[in-house]
Amino acid sequence: MESTLEPVGTKPGLSDSPQQEPPLPAGGFAYLLRLLREHDGQLYHHSLDVYLLTAPLLQALRLSAHESIVIELAALFHDLGKLALPRQLLHKATALTAEEFAQIRTHCLKGALLLSRLQAPQVMVQAVYHHHERWDGHGYPTGLAGEAIPLGSRLIAISDAFAVMTSGRSYQAPRSPLQALTELRRHAGTQFDPTLVELFALVFKARETLHQVTASPLAGGAPLDQKVCARDRYRDGVALQAVGHSRL
Repeated sequence: MESTLEPVGTKPGLSDSPQQEPPLPAGGFAYLLRLLREHDGQLYHHSLDVYLLTAPLLQALRLSAHESIVIELAALFHDLGKLALPRQLLHKATALTAEEFAQIRTHCLKGALLLSRLQAPQVMVQAVYHHHERWDGHGYPTGLAGEAIPLGSRLIAISDAFAVMTSGRSYQAPRSPLQALTELRRHAGTQFDPTLVELFALVFKARETLHQVTASPLAGGAPLDQKVCARDRYRDGVALQAVGHSRL
C-alpha cells in the first residue's frame, strides 16, 4: 500500500523548491489549531506534546529563527491528516487490520496536501509528509533513509514516539520518561537518527525531564484537578503563541 503514495514534490501544487517562500498564513494555522481541538481532544493534546518536546531540540540545534518556527509548526500539525480519518479508527482499542493500518498511513499525505493548500513552506510540508520514515529506510510513505529524511521529520519522529510512550494508549500502559528514553536509544540507528536521539537525551537530562507538560509553572501546590486545568491553559497558550509567531 505504501508504494501508492508518491513523493510530495510530485503532487499538484507542491514544489521541492523552498526558495522565496511566502509568509506563513497565521490565520489559517490558528483555524487548524481550533479544528484539532474541537475535532479530537486526544489528538490535540498529543500534538501539543510533540510540539513542546520538539521546540527545545531546535533551540539546541541553533537553527535560524524562521526554520525553527517552521519545524515547530510542523511538529504541532504533524498529525493534521488524521482529521480526515474516522475517529473510531483512530481510537480503536484492538489491533488494526492491514487495511485499517494502510488507511492510517495516508494521514502523512493528507496533512501535507492540506498544508500545501495553505501555502505553508516546503520545509514544513516535507517534515509532515515524512515524519514516519525510519533511519534504516523501512518507514513510510516513501522509504527514505538516513539524512535523506528531512531534519524536521527526524526530530518529530523522536518526539512523537516519546509522547506516545509516556502518555500511553488504549492498548498500552504509559511508560516513565526514563523507560521511554531507553526505548528511543534501543532503536537509535534503525528507527531513529542516532545523533538526534543522543541530543534528545542530553536535553532531557539538562531539563531533568522533557515531559514537563504535566508540571505547569502555574499549578504550584494546587489539587490535581486544578493542576490539570493550569497545565492545559499553559499548553494552549504555548500553541497559540506558536501560530501567532508564524509570520516571522
